[in-house]
Amino acid sequence: MALDGLTLRGLVGELARALVGGRVQQIHHPTPEALVLRIWSPRDQAEHALYLGFGEPPWCHLTQAKPDNPMTPSSFCMLLRKHLKNGFVDAVTQPELERIVDCTLRRPDAAYVLRAELLGRH
Repeated sequence: MALDGLTLRGLVGELARALVGGRVQQIHHPTPEALVLRIWSPRDQAEHALYLGFGEPPWCHLTQAKPDNPMTPSSFCMLLRKHLKNGFVDAVTQPELERIVDCTLRRPDAAYVLRAELLGRH
């Protein structure tokens, strides 16, 4: 099924309810097409894995599964860990009806926006 703006609007609402207020525990980059953020949610006292996939088709979902993590993290993964690990999720939003998910993360020193453009090959 294609991931359109309306479908993503409902998904972003669910992600916001589950993740806002949570803390980023770990970041994984298991494949070049996927990114996984493990977030502890104080609301339901559980750890969620936010999977963002940039392949064809793109995907975004929560799961309890643990990803297969490569032995050596990529440079991109290390950069994300440096800036986003232990940050708090302030908001999960979607600009208008675009196929974009913005995750606003706050740390004591700065605030960051992790933007996932779920456009597939485009």
